[in-house]
Amino acid sequence: MAQPLLYAESMIRLLIVLLITACGSHGAGSECRESLDCDEGFDCSGPNDGPVCGIAPREGCFNDGTCSNGQRCNAIADTCSRDGVGSECGAACTSDAQCGPDFRCDLGACIAVLCTAGYTCPSYQRCDPSRITAATPFYDRHHGCFDIPCTTDGNCDQFCVNGICQTAAGTCQTPMQVP
Repeated sequence: MAQPLLYAESMIRLLIVLLITACGSHGAGSECRESLDCDEGFDCSGPNDGPVCGIAPREGCFNDGTCSNGQRCNAIADTCSRDGVGSECGAACTSDAQCGPDFRCDLGACIAVLCTAGYTCPSYQRCDPSRITAATPFYDRHHGCFDIPCTTDGNCDQFCVNGICQTAAGTCQTPMQVP
């Protein structure tokens, strides 16, 4: 009688291993398209979701009216901003060289070069600077490149991760708290 019982226990263990393998674990490093694909405690992070710096984007001014002492609100490169552009108050510029790469001086303020004027959008974004208006805060006056919304990979040239087209599949990661 002991032998059939051992056989049954072995079969149950094998079935459990097969079920775990078939279902797969979706912990750290697992491929995903959205956070629902990941185990509890993990979020799906796409390669083009934007930077995770651990600090807030540089949004020093909304427009010239939020600067003091005659300073101008300038668009600046900001690696911690979703679109790579932030803002800060500073002296009026007189040349493009004062503004840095991918920015130019326009009537004394540094602004981002638009995708219709020489800046090239990444492959996973679409050029549409018409969506940026005079009322847009300076820190959101970027190069005019916008994410392409999607629901499946079929909506993109590459991968659909977290509702936007991206260059690769996402991975399950522990979320980082950003201020």
